[in-house]
Amino acid sequence: MRILLVTTRFPLPARRGQQVRTMEWIEALADDHDVALVSPAGGDVSRLPATVTAFFHRASAAAAVFGLVRGGLSGRPFQEGLYDTAASRSAVRGAVESFRPEVLVAQMVRCAW
Repeated sequence: MRILLVTTRFPLPARRGQQVRTMEWIEALADDHDVALVSPAGGDVSRLPATVTAFFHRASAAAAVFGLVRGGLSGRPFQEGLYDTAASRSAVRGAVESFRPEVLVAQMVRCAW
């Protein structure tokens, strides 16, 4: 099965709960499934399992601030707006078009736009 994970943080080093969870999912799934990851750029990509296809995005500070304001004005949580940028949407769109997942897992609601 082709599984796409969309996260709000690069998973390594796994210091926070969602990073630990992402690595647990990757380690549990990568042996039996094709796994791709969409996350913000950062960290040491070489530490991801070689079988994982990675798609990264980086939003400018202005885009992040604009997303926060847009999220707040729309009634959505500010954090959701922080991650809802043109760069993140483009990374997800690119991953879906090229990886063709059968399942998409949005780790947190703030990355499920």
